Amino acid sequence: VWKEMVPYLCKAIRSTEVVKDHPDWWVSTTLDGYSSHLVGEVLEISNQHRIYIIKEEGDTSQVNQPYDPWVAKSDKLKMHSLLGVIRHGVKRMLTQWDLIVICCHALTCVKSESWISSFKKVNLHPDFRKCFTEWKKQIEVVLKGGDRCFKKRIVFLTPFQPSGKMSWPIFGKKY
Repeated sequence: VWKEMVPYLCKAIRSTEVVKDHPDWWVSTTLDGYSSHLVGEVLEISNQHRIYIIKEEGDTSQVNQPYDPWVAKSDKLKMHSLLGVIRHGVKRMLTQWDLIVICCHALTCVKSESWISSFKKVNLHPDFRKCFTEWKKQIEVVLKGGDRCFKKRIVFLTPFQPSGKMSWPIFGKKY
């Protein structure tokens, strides 16, 4: 389903204000490190739309993604109860589309206060944003924790060479 959705996501990103006025610009989006997000076909489609996918480090989404701090908890509780009801009522195997409908319904049940609190917690609420330096100090423990886990990293910026005369680090270069 993710691979089928990526072209639509890319078109949506390319049609946003400012970006649509600069079709030659490269833009980036950040995704968690879930393996299906980084499949070669997905990266190729993104590359064709001049979009770089940047992978977050593992276990950092609680400080970077508004979904994780509060919304995910209530969302998962609702999904769990809905799955229980559907398992007993449906006499066929559930499809991915069934699961997407369950997820969408669960999200509509999340209170707006959960979203607001989550956006504040990850410094993405427009009315409560802190400057980057202050925000970096606040999440310093998490950032240092990530450094302790990785002594040597293999950095994969993109497996596809971008067009133009841009100079990029070698694919798979060790730091």
